[in-house]
Amino acid sequence: MVFVASARSLCEETDSYYIDSFGNQCLSVFRSLSLPSTVMFIRDLPTELKQRNELKKMCTSSLASEFPEDCKFYPADTKEELHKFLWLFKEQRLKVPDWRTQRSYLLAQKV
Repeated sequence: MVFVASARSLCEETDSYYIDSFGNQCLSVFRSLSLPSTVMFIRDLPTELKQRNELKKMCTSSLASEFPEDCKFYPADTKEELHKFLWLFKEQRLKVPDWRTQRSYLLAQKV
């Protein structure tokens, strides 16, 4: 599953810099069902390398608590960065959601 966040969201005056209320509701549902393999794209990063790395670290540290431990964060501003992600993505193994073993009754309509 891929999520996208904008680095510019940091400038907005809200309670949660990167996730709005609808996003919080969606994440709550996804967490209750156990998130599968998850990736976060960070958009709108500055072009200067030092600022880019600082802002990426800030975004990653702010969002890390909202996602599973194995969630990866990638910049996604240029075509090359997206190609690099796709190259890495094809090598990734899918994770079986925990709810399939913990709550198998969710899949049964009639027993």
